[in-house]
Amino acid sequence: MRDEDPLEERALEQMLCGVSTRKFERSLEPLPESVESVGTSKSSVSRRFVARTRRQVESFLSRPLGDLDLPVLMFDGVHMGKQLLIVGLGIASDGTKHVLGVVQGATESHRVCQGLLRQLIERGLVVERRRLVVIDGSKGLSKAISKTFGAWSVIQRCRVHKMRNIMDHLPKHLRPWFQTKIRRAWEADSPKKAEAQLLALAPRARGAAPGRSRLSARGPQGDTDREPTRSLGCFA
Repeated sequence: MRDEDPLEERALEQMLCGVSTRKFERSLEPLPESVESVGTSKSSVSRRFVARTRRQVESFLSRPLGDLDLPVLMFDGVHMGKQLLIVGLGIASDGTKHVLGVVQGATESHRVCQGLLRQLIERGLVVERRRLVVIDGSKGLSKAISKTFGAWSVIQRCRVHKMRNIMDHLPKHLRPWFQTKIRRAWEADSPKKAEAQLLALAPRARGAAPGRSRLSARGPQGDTDREPTRSLGCFA
């Protein structure tokens, strides 16, 4: 009974519900005036929360992966404050997503990414099988994946990241129009058609300098779509 501390479970639940450590004591049921609360200070609650979550995270990130059928892997860097976490996500054959692993690093360097892949393999991730690997365009990630999986993997640039990168170079009032055109190209029924549409769109994107409110009326492929305007901000 001494090994079980009900307050530890309560502290974890309160933190997950959004209660700050500073306000934890106020969130508890009131005690009789003759009873003094113990272990409810900000520092005590913080220590409990860190200790409890550390055990759970370590257990979660060390579980075996050999029984998972993962034809798709996804890797991305997630910024949390000043920290960068490289997250590995697996998508099973039935569509279920599994968080596989997380490592902390200053950048998405080859060495950091290689360390994450090594951990996953040590926990049972199969290397010798064909799979799609989706990344954000990081050279370090691409190098680590190619070195680890070789010809077994097909690397795909994440469309969400690619779209964000393109939109960052365009004026805000033109972004909806370009997003529509790019998505239409991605939905083409063949890779050649998609490539042709994107190549035809590229000169117009380069010509859409910040501050311009309209695109040229006709693209290099004879595109006669009406132009997006500053007032509409979308493909008309």
